[in-house]
Order: sequence, then C-alpha cells, then structure tokens
Amino acid sequence: CALPICFFGLTWNHICIFFAAWLGFGFDFFDALLFNEVAKYCVPDLLGLPREHSSSEVTFWRGILSAAVLIGWAVGGAVFGWVADKYGRTKTLLCTIILFSVCTALCAAAPNVWLLLLFRFLIGLGIGGEVGAGATLVAESMPPKLRTVASSLLFSSACLGDLMAITVGNIFTDQSTALGRDSNNWRYAFLTGLIPAFVTILIRWRVKEPEQWVETHTQQDATSFKELFRPNNRRQTINGLVVCGIALVGWWSFSTFTPDVIDAIAGSEAEADDFNLMSGTLNTVATLAATGMVLVAAFFMKRTHMFLAIFVASALSMFLSLLLDMRGRTRLFAFFSIQFWTNAPFALFPVYLPELFPMRIRALGYGLCYNFGRLAAAAGLFIIGAVTKAVKDSPDQLLTTVSYIGILPSLGALFLLANFGYETFGKGLIDSSHKASASFVTPSSHDNDLGAPLLHGIKSA
Repeated sequence: CALPICFFGLTWNHICIFFAAWLGFGFDFFDALLFNEVAKYCVPDLLGLPREHSSSEVTFWRGILSAAVLIGWAVGGAVFGWVADKYGRTKTLLCTIILFSVCTALCAAAPNVWLLLLFRFLIGLGIGGEVGAGATLVAESMPPKLRTVASSLLFSSACLGDLMAITVGNIFTDQSTALGRDSNNWRYAFLTGLIPAFVTILIRWRVKEPEQWVETHTQQDATSFKELFRPNNRRQTINGLVVCGIALVGWWSFSTFTPDVIDAIAGSEAEADDFNLMSGTLNTVATLAATGMVLVAAFFMKRTHMFLAIFVASALSMFLSLLLDMRGRTRLFAFFSIQFWTNAPFALFPVYLPELFPMRIRALGYGLCYNFGRLAAAAGLFIIGAVTKAVKDSPDQLLTTVSYIGILPSLGALFLLANFGYETFGKGLIDSSHKASASFVTPSSHDNDLGAPLLHGIKSA
C-alpha cells in the first residue's frame, strides 16, 4: 500500500489525497462553468422561447441561475466546513463531490427553470463544501516540506475544469446544433456531470483521514460558528473574510463583464468570436503562470506582503488595461495582466487559509472565509447586468465603468497597509490548542529562507 520513500517521503496515500483534492477542484470549475456553455440553449427552451430570441426575461433568468450557484457555494462552504471538522475531511470530500455531480446530471431532467434553479443551488452547496474539505485535507496530510507546493498547485486544476466545460459545450451544443441534431443536446451535456462522481468513488478507498485529525477529533468539543469570532480567532477570521471577499468579488465582476468588453473592442462579430477564444486561452496561461508565481513566492515572502503585491498589481492592471488608448487586439493581450493578477489569490488561498485556524475549526474557517465573497458576487451579478445594459452602446463608457472594479483591490491594499492583516508565514499549521503541531510546523527557522523548504526536501529525498 505504501510507495517507497523515493521523492520527498511521499506515500500512495499522499498521492491519492492530492489527486482526489486536485480533481475535486477541477471538477468544481467544470460543473460551475458548464452552465455558461449551455445557457443560451437551455434557458430559452425551458422558458418556451426560440433559441434565437434574446429578451430581458432570458437575461434575467441567466443571472438568477448563476446567482443560485454562488449563494449555494457560500452556504455549502460554511455548512460542509462544519461537517468536515466534525465528521472528517475525506468523508466530506466524497459526499460533496457526489452531491454536485449528481445534481449537475439532474439538470438534464429539469422540466422548467424552477427545478433547474433548485439543482443549481444544490450544485453550489456541493462545490462550496468540496473546496474547504479538499484544501484542508491536503494541508493536514502532506509532509511539511511539501505542504506549500501541494496546496498552491490545487488551483492549477482550474485549467482542467475550464477545458472540460468548453469541450463538452462544443461537442454537445455548438457542433450538434449546427448539424441539426436533437434539440435536447444541452441535456446530454449536463449528464457528463456524473464523471466526477465515478472518478471520485474509484479513488476514495485509497484516501485516509489525516493522522492528526484522527488522534484528536474524538477529544474535541463540538465546533460552532461563534468560535470563529472569539478573541483568539476573531482577527484571523476577519482578515480571511476581507481578502477572500475582495478577491472573489473582483474576479467575478471582471469575468462577468469580459464578454461585453470583448464585444465592445472587437470590430466585427467574427473578430469577437476570435477574441473570445483568445481570451480563454490567455486565461488558461494566466492561471498556470499565477500558480507558478505563488508556488515560488510562498517560500520566501510573507503572506500579507504577497496579498498586498497582488492587490496593488490587480488595481494597476485594471486601470491601465481599460483606460489607456489601445487597439482591440493590443487591449485583449493587456487583459492577460488582469487575468494573471485576479487569478493569483486563488492559488494562495489553499496555502494561507489553513494556517489561520486551529484544526478543530480549520475546515469551517476556510469554508466561511473563502465563500463569503460569493454572496456579494451574487448580488453583483444583478448590478453588473443593469450597468452593462445602460452603457453597452458606448464602448468607451463601458471600459471606464469596468475599470471601477480596480477600486476593490485598491481597498484591499489599504486594508493591509493599515496593518490589519494577519501574518502566518513560518508558523506552520496549529493544533486545536493554538500551539504549533510538531508534524505541521516548519522544521526549523531556516525553512523561512529563500528556497530552504525545497532544499530540505531534495536532501531528504
């Protein structure tokens, strides 16, 4: 069962844990983004309208259905975070992946938008729960020298989810519609949501609970949301809520505006299609590049300094890329900087958030902080829709309006400059008594030096 210790002391259990969580993150993005690929077909069908018909009712319901996932995401992060702390990380990981997989498939059977709305909310519950359980499981299970590497790499699976959603949407909707196939093609696309459930069940039996959690959870009292705001956890919780909220609202706001911005800067419909394809490719490259940047920087930079640099760079990239006078294709490539810096926090969250909280409330704290911003993002979808409609006919005004999103990371930078941030660099993970756990904390003070954790791992290998 155990893999020979030939690389950083990894065992099969470590590999299976990382693979399960990495796939879970990727499948999260797949299930969340799949709706965007089929919405232009399923929403009009369920409303009894022609697919070619673009109306305010269709736009309204697309916003409602997108917001349902975000609200479910926020609720699921908190609820299943508590479940993971109480009953185990691996059990919660399995249950949440099955939940959002099965509910994605059930969307195929939705007879009306109301049931589709329910299924979308349940999908959000599962996705929100999986993120906290998966990241906590990896942080607590991996060897200390590899924790930062493994945690930051989790976000790279977003590329897998994005690619899967685009591929499924292209095969089951765009191509099949062009060939005049079954009008229920979007229903077949939703059925592919069962793939994560099958894959997860196949690898679940190899994944064990973290030893530290197994040893201590029976001795712990029941966790509660109130504990997050007690004096010894309050500052960490507020800090997590702020940085996650700003990053999430900013990312969703820009992502929602992107199609309209591309239409505004493109010279024709054909060019807009090319720009959309290029934007998706650039976003994939930006995701991988941001993950690599965070992976390296996390070894020698303080976490608060990293967030500060990310927020400042995000604000500057939005203001400069959207307000400077540029041609269409040049501006599109300038968007790469926005995509890079708005993706970067999500590679850092799996490293930073588990360090904020003791084991007994780690998954709960992670789930609440990471998903809090989605409630604001859900409300923002309606505001964004109204703003876009008001300025859509004026490209310059649209670009100026979108640039205001840069105010959000600017506020985040001011929050950190005012020394409200909570630093965890070099402290490692802490146990339930707020003391550093020997198996969690970095082995020595030298591990805070540039590249030292990596060098230690190479020597031990």
